[in-house]
Amino acid sequence: MSTYQKLEDLVAAARRGNAFALTLLREQLQGSMVRLVRRAMDQETPQLLAHRKVQTLARALTIEPRESEGSCRQRLVEAVANRLCERTLGRLRSPEPLETVRG
Repeated sequence: MSTYQKLEDLVAAARRGNAFALTLLREQLQGSMVRLVRRAMDQETPQLLAHRKVQTLARALTIEPRESEGSCRQRLVEAVANRLCERTLGRLRSPEPLETVRG
């Protein structure tokens, strides 16, 4: 079974209310979100909509995301990743149309 299929199965189970599946899905997403947030916050002028949204959220949580140093920056990355993860998982409970990026 592919990783994608496993994630699809977790999503389906979480939508049905399976708390264990939701916990596993959260763990899977959290690591990916941390990498995405770190990459987005390192961009001087982000080109991707996702990166711009991450920087907007980071600015809402701090004064200047790029200038945060050391453990403060890591805590900010984790806070933004956690917020994005919770938003994503929240959509499982009350589905809404996903945004698409058109070139």
